[in-house]
Amino acid sequence: MKLTIVIFDGFTSIDAMGGYEVLARIPGMETEWVAPTAGVIAADTRALGVLAWRALADVERTDILYVPGGPGGALLEKDEEFLGHLRRLDATSTWTFGVCNGGATLAAAGLLKGR
Repeated sequence: MKLTIVIFDGFTSIDAMGGYEVLARIPGMETEWVAPTAGVIAADTRALGVLAWRALADVERTDILYVPGGPGGALLEKDEEFLGHLRRLDATSTWTFGVCNGGATLAAAGLLKGR
């Protein structure tokens, strides 16, 4: 099973790390950190960076799509390219969820309608 955690400039680390610490320990779970571009992504505190090994565009499918919150997410609610990637991966996932305003990002992508 594949867990894809989508991070972005200005994500809130607890929103990403809390779920990661639980879900990544499930036997057989393959966890990946992805972002709009690969590289070190700064958390909202600017005191922590997390390495996204791959760009969001390079991810073909996932079983669990995980979108944390953070002040940087508000900008992405208007980024059609980013939202399109979320829609594309949601179509392949068994579970899609957001933490804090990550839910607002999913709503901006139209992924909460009817759910």
